[in-house]
Amino acid sequence: QYIAGYTEGYRAGGVDVDTQTGESLPYRPEYTRNVEVGLRGDFARFEFAANVFHTRWRDQQVPVLRGLFFVNQNAANSELTGGELSLGWRLLPTLRMQAALGLVRTEFLDYTVGDQDYSGNQFIFAPRHTVSLGGVWRPKAVLPGFMAALNLSHRGKAFTSPANAPDERSESRTLLDGRI
Repeated sequence: QYIAGYTEGYRAGGVDVDTQTGESLPYRPEYTRNVEVGLRGDFARFEFAANVFHTRWRDQQVPVLRGLFFVNQNAANSELTGGELSLGWRLLPTLRMQAALGLVRTEFLDYTVGDQDYSGNQFIFAPRHTVSLGGVWRPKAVLPGFMAALNLSHRGKAFTSPANAPDERSESRTLLDGRI
């Protein structure tokens, strides 16, 4: 199955308040134009999905740390381009395995605040890659309604400010999640 789409998005503007000074900080609405092309398939016991996408922002709302809290600022123009791939395998009628990979490139095309120019920098909180591997076991015949799942996920480092300073990066994270 081939999938292609174009959408436009809108997020309302608003006002944040600096809790230390009481200053009102208005921000404008943001607008996006999104294009996505994908391919999905299910063959015997295998499933896959792959897609590439591109989003272009006008007046992107960017959360920026001010004091102890985040407030929104508008970046004039920015874009995000990436792709995702996921694979699933029904190893047994009761056991399904899956793996996924996501890659993304972000860039503020035009973003200045006062004398600070963040143009060309990456988005905050946007790791370049994410990876996951997991499985779900449902022994319907032996234990109706029982389910056990285990998932290992990893996300790369990400900047925590639009300045993209090396000391303003979150660490990469790996999480093991289990459910019964």
